Amino acid sequence: MKRAQLWISCIVQPVFLVSLYVSAVACSQSVGESFSSLPRAEQSSIAAALGSKIPDYRVRKGQDRLEATNPNQELVAYFTGQGVEIRSGDGSWRMALRGYGYGNALVAARPALVHTDLNRVEYRRGSLTEWYVNGPLGLEQGFTISERPGEQFGRPLTICLALSQPLTARIDQNRTGLTLIDTKGKPALFYGGLTAYDASGKELTAWLELKGARLLLNVDDAEARYPLVIDPYVQSKLSVTGYKSLAGSSVALEANTLVVGAPSISSADGAAYIFQNTQNNWSTAALVATLTPSDATAGDQFGASVAIAEDIIVVGKPTTSAGLGAAYIYGKPKPGWKDARQNAKLTPSDGQTGDAFGASVAISEDSKTIVVGAPQVQSTPPAPGAVYVFTKPAGGPWKTSTQTAELTSSTGVAGDALGTSVAISGNTILAGAPGAGTLEGTAYVFTQPVGGWTNMTETAQLSPSNPGGKDQFGSAVALAGGVAVVGAPNYNSIGAALIYVEPGTGWANTTQSATLSPLLGAYRAFGSAVAINSSANTTVVGGPHTSFGANLSEGAAHLFREPTGGWTGDLNPSANLVASDGTKGNYFGTSVAISGNTVAVGSPYTPTSGANSDEGAVYVFSQAP
Repeated sequence: MKRAQLWISCIVQPVFLVSLYVSAVACSQSVGESFSSLPRAEQSSIAAALGSKIPDYRVRKGQDRLEATNPNQELVAYFTGQGVEIRSGDGSWRMALRGYGYGNALVAARPALVHTDLNRVEYRRGSLTEWYVNGPLGLEQGFTISERPGEQFGRPLTICLALSQPLTARIDQNRTGLTLIDTKGKPALFYGGLTAYDASGKELTAWLELKGARLLLNVDDAEARYPLVIDPYVQSKLSVTGYKSLAGSSVALEANTLVVGAPSISSADGAAYIFQNTQNNWSTAALVATLTPSDATAGDQFGASVAIAEDIIVVGKPTTSAGLGAAYIYGKPKPGWKDARQNAKLTPSDGQTGDAFGASVAISEDSKTIVVGAPQVQSTPPAPGAVYVFTKPAGGPWKTSTQTAELTSSTGVAGDALGTSVAISGNTILAGAPGAGTLEGTAYVFTQPVGGWTNMTETAQLSPSNPGGKDQFGSAVALAGGVAVVGAPNYNSIGAALIYVEPGTGWANTTQSATLSPLLGAYRAFGSAVAINSSANTTVVGGPHTSFGANLSEGAAHLFREPTGGWTGDLNPSANLVASDGTKGNYFGTSVAISGNTVAVGSPYTPTSGANSDEGAVYVFSQAP
């Protein structure tokens, strides 16, 4: 059973949400106007994400405190174990959390553990976390409460802050903000924007109250629904050397092992790299092995696709010197991963030049079934693409072989590109055909027959409820626990990821139950990469052509958490993931993977040893310990 938790914040939505901003009076209006056309939660999300990317907003470590400047609002904030001090010009204002609860029965604030991440500071006090995010709108304050602090008895939830002068506070008429007056009687700071929402998106009543030197944040939470809290993510960057290696074009993640595909666009033939996290800290993860094929030739694109399960790694190579693709299997030696050639090689029995066999690969959770896509299969007639299934020999290791079964679509025509993306979970395979219907796209579900995999057509077709034409639906797919995720990078010219939930009677032709959409930056190609964790409650979506100002195609990725009511409706991100050192043309979000609470995002055009080196990198986002 999930324990009820209360989230008071303004970054992730829909949540129980209470937010306030501290900003300079002279700056708050002009800055707010640039965001004013957006919903309140979107303003917060965008401001927080922009603040994380701009170095001027990031938190710095001082001698005995943390410091943050806000150039837009002309503020300086100092964070100590005792509280927060905010300065603007000659004025200063101090806040310290004293307690929270109902009525006079407030729970005293515990001593805090202070954590930082980019432009964010957190005071963690057991069941309560107080946090601050620095961004263009100002310094944002929020609270997360994991348990009800006692009995309500019809009283509002109250958070009590102790204030110190010399600034004098005056609450606005609507009681959702206050103005801080300096010793000359002039407005110096504005503290406001108080809003409250519950997990269903319903706005709750919230108001401020002053009692002497105490500021009370009150929320009527009698009918509130409590979501689970997503912890902040800490970013690590992993890279390799090799001119134009394009590391991060594909990624696969299982527990503490990360596989990075580097198909190369230079004279090299590509490789797959294995990083391992042995110290519960991805920033110290080591490159432990490089995987290559025994028959490598220049331009093979080895590493264009990768997958991992139970110490078995599969690497796709969609072209060879003869124009025939292949998939290579590597098993972890007993001493541990090391540089190696393949243990086995998989090929199609009907392979022809240009099939692109190996453009996508997937492996089942028990590592006994491997799926390989060949989106350019030249079968006659016509040429719609195909998916190949390989099963592990009984009682033995994987061996070089041709397929157990070939999966095709019942309505396939030339250019469908079935097999551009593949995924497997249990006895179900999901495959994308983004070229179907003149680039509208389709995703096909194949369910294993009772007697085992055999040549067959689809069990069901998945499609959008409102196709817009040339959506490229099926460019990326993910599957776990009866939940399918399908990327459509040209959906409404921006892109989306659509979620499908298996009916109780089994898969059938259907449209989506939920649509995942971005909020951040100038978007194109959102949905080019998708991943879902094994518990099917967290999805990651890449948007490699996302632009930030002049940084065209810098790229971004987004994390979506399953709402309390399940995957349904139009959903916005729970967290925005961007590279801390991202620049123009990095294509961050080209590939994504998730395992547990760790997310890996590929950025294949990131230079790591010099301008235009295109060596590529992978960024790992893990929940803070």
